[in-house]
Amino acid sequence: MEDKFKFSESFIQGVLNNFFAFNSVRYNINNLYVFDWESDKLLETKSGYIYEFEIKISRGDFKNDFKNKKDKHIILEGEERYGDQYLPEYYRALESNRNYSERAAERFIEHYKDSPIYLISKHKRPNYFYYAVPDDLISVEEVPDYAGLIYVSQGGGFRIMKKAPCLHKEKYNDAELKLGEKFYFNMIKWKDECTRAYKDKVYWKEKFEKELESNGHKVAYLDLENELEGYKKAYHELSQKIEKSDNANHREFYNKNRLIRLLSRELQKYNQQFDLFTFEKENGLEI
Repeated sequence: MEDKFKFSESFIQGVLNNFFAFNSVRYNINNLYVFDWESDKLLETKSGYIYEFEIKISRGDFKNDFKNKKDKHIILEGEERYGDQYLPEYYRALESNRNYSERAAERFIEHYKDSPIYLISKHKRPNYFYYAVPDDLISVEEVPDYAGLIYVSQGGGFRIMKKAPCLHKEKYNDAELKLGEKFYFNMIKWKDECTRAYKDKVYWKEKFEKELESNGHKVAYLDLENELEGYKKAYHELSQKIEKSDNANHREFYNKNRLIRLLSRELQKYNQQFDLFTFEKENGLEI
């Protein structure tokens, strides 16, 4: 029985890579704090406009967004509705100081009275804001006026159900958004994660080999790996023949293809995590 397809944030991020033509995008960013919050997906066009995509894969996640990120949504709605009003964050901090003493509250007000840090109109925001969700997860009516809605299908396609309105026409430069610093620290973060992933890979590979050896299966597994490698080479050779000639032996190609799949099933007896489709992708195959 096949596993039921499950949407993930990374899957939808990949689909949204096709929102614009490749040559019209300046920056394609995932999971980065460009504004005052972490954005699931940001696309900046070469013309300088920034599109943000908030990805939701469950209704509960969508509803909680408005409870847990109130300040973000007030900023997105902008000064057109609120004017130069303070964010809830300001009032929570003020109340905290007032609970301590009236003098503390007075000092807090005095300190922030001319500061733009809590003013809605001073906060930067994207030019366009979309929700990207699996097909039919939420309706157009549930989406705020300042947001658009995109449906993503299991097949990797998408439909714009509601076009996002332009929130503003300001174009931020890299220095204003401190993109250089943010890209640098994001690079360091992913470099560390890749290093940890590599260490994990080495650890589990050694553990797996010890398990095979203890069960007396190591030699058989390595023989199967070597045999599969041979068939992979034969596959490439046959692929080249088919590309060069219409008279290639397609039956032979089919048989080699079938043998590779049979061998992959044998490998799964020793390694339950082995996935032929991942193997094909990693090795540049399209079987």
